[in-house]
Order: sequence, then C-alpha cells, then structure tokens
Amino acid sequence: MVLFHDYPADVYRQLFGNLPATAELLAQSLNNTLTVLEAERGKEWDNWQWWKINGLTLNHLLNIQALNHPRIKVGGSGDSPNAIRGSLAPSWRMVVSLGDTIQAWGIYPGGQTGNPATRGYNLFVNDFAQGNYYTLKLYPSLESAAKENKNILILKPK
Repeated sequence: MVLFHDYPADVYRQLFGNLPATAELLAQSLNNTLTVLEAERGKEWDNWQWWKINGLTLNHLLNIQALNHPRIKVGGSGDSPNAIRGSLAPSWRMVVSLGDTIQAWGIYPGGQTGNPATRGYNLFVNDFAQGNYYTLKLYPSLESAAKENKNILILKPK
C-alpha cells in the first residue's frame, strides 16, 4: 500500500532513480532564483524590494494621473490576505473582535470624497500602507449616534 506522504518520493525515484539530496536541491533552487532575479532586477539589492515590483498604485476615482498615488510601499500579493496587485487592493480593511463586547478597527486608504481640494484627500494613505488601523465606534442605536455626531446621513430605498 502506498501512503499519500510516500507518493512524491516514489514519483521522484521513478523519474530520477534515487531520492534528492534535500540540502543540495534547496541550494540549487536558491542559486537559480538568485540568477533569475539578478538578470531581471540587476545586482543592486535595493531594486529587489517587493514593493518596487508589486507596489500598489492608488488611482483617483476618475483615474486622473496627477492625483494618483504611485508605488506605495506595501507588502502582499494577489494571493495573500493583503491582496495587493498593481492598482488592485482592498480599499477597506477591517478587523472585528466578536467577544462579549464587540470591538472593530478599520482603515480606508484615501479621502472620503476623492476631491483633492479637501483636507482629508490623502489623510489615510500612509497609515494604510503601514498597516495601521483606527478604532471604529459601534453605536447601539441611531439616537446614541446622533448625540455624538454633528451630521448623520441615512440612506433609505424608495
């Protein structure tokens, strides 16, 4: 009986006649990777920083290039929780603790209006890039929210 964990070793044995020397295989893999990266990015390690290859560009809602934020220093990839890929990223990040008392933290990477003339246009870009979050307030009712805020917007369907 062939167990699942033995299967890759059996396949490797059939293809190559023996099992790999793991340390040699890993060293060769690393050397091949370094050779490819050096050919693509040059010998300067500064050019190998992930954000320079995959960095996020925050585009203005109307895609006005002068108002975009190019190449923000962030980690992540299209296959990671941060889901960064070129100009695609989660525009809203939120973490919620669902304990006895609900707590939440969130971040949005730009101003709320997309208007560069407003004070808050770039307000959260750096915090978004650095992975900082703000505590979010959960109101138990509309009345309690109205007591603490100057303006409330209520959207109702027709």
